[in-house]
Amino acid sequence: MTERTPPLTVRSATSQDAGAVASIQVASLVDSVVNVVGQQYRDQVASQLSVDDIEEIWSTTISQEGDASRGVLVARNGEEVVGFAAYVTGTASDEVGGSGPASVPGLPFDVPTSSAQILAFEVEAESRRSGHGSRLLAAIADSLRPSGCPGLVIWIVGDDQARVRFFEKAGFAPVGLRRSVDTGVGEVVEHLWFAALTD
Repeated sequence: MTERTPPLTVRSATSQDAGAVASIQVASLVDSVVNVVGQQYRDQVASQLSVDDIEEIWSTTISQEGDASRGVLVARNGEEVVGFAAYVTGTASDEVGGSGPASVPGLPFDVPTSSAQILAFEVEAESRRSGHGSRLLAAIADSLRPSGCPGLVIWIVGDDQARVRFFEKAGFAPVGLRRSVDTGVGEVVEHLWFAALTD
């Protein structure tokens, strides 16, 4: 008899998922930063991040039911949470230069200021390349299309080539805006990427 493969699914997060989400985020943040500043800083970077504190933040965020302007989704392998994504609507204007015009002038392509922003998007290292990221991204798009949301923006560390390739393949492109983030052991440069939501 062949062993059944656990189903790979995406669903809305519950407060019980906060611990898994926090653990995945901390591990991913540490990997992302040390990839830029060097492995010798791994312990120092990790010591600045408290899984318990981050779990409490996610528990509060996830429990804010009924707020249609935000969402937290988890990717699962069977019953195990192996990835997550969080998004919020109506904040892209803060990232791309104000809410005055319908789109931001001076960029290489049309970026609507009413686009939603992906705030966090992580899959644990050992579960990557299994389609979890694609399912999370599709679920975000499916959640936002009924409201007429025109697109998505996300900040991506420029040196994270795996993430760059993933979002590029998913239809995202760099907007031409960048920001520096002080990690305590060096600066990490992030670039803003955008993708239009089409039917």
